[in-house]
Amino acid sequence: MNPLQKQTCIAIVNIFESGSLTGNYGAVGGLKNDKGHLSYGRSQVSLMSGNLFLLIKAYCEAPDAQFAQELSPFLGRLGNKDITLDQDLTIRNILRQAGNDPAMKRIQDDYFDRNFFQPALAAAQHANLQQPLSQTIAYDTHIQGGWQACSMAVNAAVGPIGANIPEETWITRYLEVRTEYLKRHAPQTTYRPEAFGKLVSAGTWTLDLPIALRGITITAQSFGTPAPEPSIPLPPSPIRRSTAFRCFAPSFRICADRMS
Repeated sequence: MNPLQKQTCIAIVNIFESGSLTGNYGAVGGLKNDKGHLSYGRSQVSLMSGNLFLLIKAYCEAPDAQFAQELSPFLGRLGNKDITLDQDLTIRNILRQAGNDPAMKRIQDDYFDRNFFQPALAAAQHANLQQPLSQTIAYDTHIQGGWQACSMAVNAAVGPIGANIPEETWITRYLEVRTEYLKRHAPQTTYRPEAFGKLVSAGTWTLDLPIALRGITITAQSFGTPAPEPSIPLPPSPIRRSTAFRCFAPSFRICADRMS
């Protein structure tokens, strides 16, 4: 995945998460009956996963963090996964304000890259997913949760990607499995695999821009980049067969602690 494709991948997930191409770093969430409880940031790390504590701790340790003094007293409660924080208007207001701090944006970008994007790419490579669109689907699932359950279900149904199971077939089946999974765990988010299904049908494997998604159009200019030449889809490559699929994500917001 080249730098522009990575930006596009992240923008797609940002649109899913916050309806914003660049992401809402100050978004405070926590839906009713949400097992993750209080959640925050560009890609909504949750209290119960422990990721919210780790993110805020990293922010408070940054020397240029503008709201470190205000947030530091909450670290104990965040570390203890205190669900009364769901209704604590003080921390919610501070978190919203901190979302405008350049230090918070930098910390979040680094945190999501290190703990979600890079593990998602590793999982995609382990599954023999070569195309940027397929890798984006893996990243979206790592952000939302459930990669291991869905990928293993596809493996059991059609087998791993190989000579008889091309990547397109595997991903198409994966999106079907993902939709059914979300219907059980987070029915309000089935639009995510449905949107990816449209990109698959359009053949947008290399994330060539522009891409229209949920009323937002992603262009190269969205990132201040000149429009590139259209990419040429990769030819089938030799398959590295693997014996098992592993879960690389540090937390699973749906299957472990979230129903978002």
